[in-house]
Amino acid sequence: MGSPSSDPLAPVIDALSVGWRRMAWLLFQGPQARLENWIWWGLIALLAGALGNHWGTGGSWRDPDLLRSGSRAAEASGLPPDAFSAFESIAWTVPLIATLVGLAVLLALGLLYLRCRFRFVLLDGVLSGAPRIREVFPRTAAPGLAYFLFELLLLAAALVLILPLLVIWWPIVRDALNGWTPEVGDLALPVLFSVAYGLPVGIALGLAEWFAHDFVVPLAWTTDAGFWGSFRRAGRLVFSSLGPSLFYLLLRLLLGLVGAFAITFATCFSCCAWAWPAALGVVAVIVIASFPASVVLLGPIAAGAFFLAAWIVSVAILPISLLFRAWSYAYVRVLEPTLPDWYRDGGPPGGPAAPGAPPPPPHAPGWAAEGAGE
Repeated sequence: MGSPSSDPLAPVIDALSVGWRRMAWLLFQGPQARLENWIWWGLIALLAGALGNHWGTGGSWRDPDLLRSGSRAAEASGLPPDAFSAFESIAWTVPLIATLVGLAVLLALGLLYLRCRFRFVLLDGVLSGAPRIREVFPRTAAPGLAYFLFELLLLAAALVLILPLLVIWWPIVRDALNGWTPEVGDLALPVLFSVAYGLPVGIALGLAEWFAHDFVVPLAWTTDAGFWGSFRRAGRLVFSSLGPSLFYLLLRLLLGLVGAFAITFATCFSCCAWAWPAALGVVAVIVIASFPASVVLLGPIAAGAFFLAAWIVSVAILPISLLFRAWSYAYVRVLEPTLPDWYRDGGPPGGPAAPGAPPPPPHAPGWAAEGAGE
């Protein structure tokens, strides 16, 4: 991979071709293209967020049978139904909801932290030629923590920027819950404001996330600039080749849509494998909803079943996950040819190494070694 061409299409297409060959080498052609490595690749990609941030759970805590049992208890106790319901809400429902919300927030933060660190593990695997967790994960502490802080700042910015939407929609939602039926004219202005304000905000936040994942992470892992210093370096690289970078963004969005269809097909094709643990998780959730005390025993079983199902899907879509990761690094190396080449494991060359290219940084020593997935 050489210096950027005057043709804005050439470096992006070349990087895509290099990324495709690298993905094929890792999964289908190279010496590490083995079934057990597919399993480890799937775990790394899953924890790195290749399936997206769909960790939330749907459903409702309001069980009609539970509410009816409260009314029968009120009748048996001789207390006014309203008094018993108020006591039940304060003594049982509110603490339960607060506990569940607190646990959900802690779980989400923990998964976000793991995702930030495993994105470096995934990149290192693409560079080294083998999925390595035990060797690499300890070295992701510093850049992973910085990445995690960036994600928290991005989340805080999203919460602040969404406040105007909450101010606009809260009166409408509140009145609708009290029995008011809004007309089309009542919703026209809030909808227009949501589109005119929310769409640019969403695009800006998405671009920040994309910029960090595709440009900052590779630079932070392969140079000594650090995560925050890599932001400035990545910004200079992108603006110095603005035309190719914009084309890269557009082509990535287009291929992302194609990839979404491919992910849907792979998920459906592999349903015979992931449907069994998913069904087990659903059954466990139904039992927990009927008997809340069983959450101590069945909660871990449900979580493990859903995680296993997601792991299987992650293995099924590995070619897409590794293609996008390899493509992004290949394009960053087009912009910065002094970055280390990844083809140290006998894979197809991506182009001549730049003169005076520095050795791998302390983050990722031993790229030439071929380690099995751990």
